[in-house]
Amino acid sequence: MNPKARVAVCIGRNGRHFREVFRGVIAFGRAVGNWNLVHCRAENVRRADELDDARTGGVICSVGRVAELRALNDLGVPVVNVANTLDDCPFPLVANDDAAIGRLAAEHFLANGHKRFAFVGLAGRRFSRERRSGFLSRLRVSPQRCPELDVMEPSNALIESELGAWLGRLDLPVAVMACNDYVAAILSQACRDLSLAVPGDVAILGVDNDDIECELAQPPLSSIEPASQRIGQEAAKLLHSLMSGGPAPFQRRLIPPLRVVERTSIQG
Repeated sequence: MNPKARVAVCIGRNGRHFREVFRGVIAFGRAVGNWNLVHCRAENVRRADELDDARTGGVICSVGRVAELRALNDLGVPVVNVANTLDDCPFPLVANDDAAIGRLAAEHFLANGHKRFAFVGLAGRRFSRERRSGFLSRLRVSPQRCPELDVMEPSNALIESELGAWLGRLDLPVAVMACNDYVAAILSQACRDLSLAVPGDVAILGVDNDDIECELAQPPLSSIEPASQRIGQEAAKLLHSLMSGGPAPFQRRLIPPLRVVERTSIQG
């Protein structure tokens, strides 16, 4: 590895989870002492000029689009992925244990005495499917007994409209796991528009413990806190090994969540 290795970090910083992953990468880079971290600011890796540099020795990236895979492959340097979004990604993955997140959500609802359950996910996202799978497995119910809605991301207004129609078909009260805090916040607003009490009619649990999303909602949202900084540190540790010529010791390293952070959307 070069005395001062240039590492491109292509991770969005809008949500808390990936900001904390970024912090984990920074912490490892400082501990190693010979990393020059460069943030890839383009949302789409294909337009990221920071990557098109002969000095780049490795990349840590939240791969979210199939089109990004070719651009990353063409670099010819080690890549570690920190986003469990795509089904077929050739790069080693260090990310949330999404099935464990789903199981933790189910355990929390069961411990609070809930009897009816539902799940809201994001269409085409592997992490969402795996969270739902873990949720169902711990509840020990069939998919037919746990209504599900997978929403697209064209706009908050369209998602909210779709959620409103779906909520109107549910038997109440119900405990709903949302695949992340972004979806949980829109679900909460849809409940308000329908005059459904949270948590009396609809208890809501999100994922990421994004303090802005959670505290902005009315009432504030309960959420599962992932081990985001650990993910960043483990991803950086793996990249360091790959840049030193070591083999990839695994294809997927999944990090379990830390805890449920309770706020009013479950407590009542």
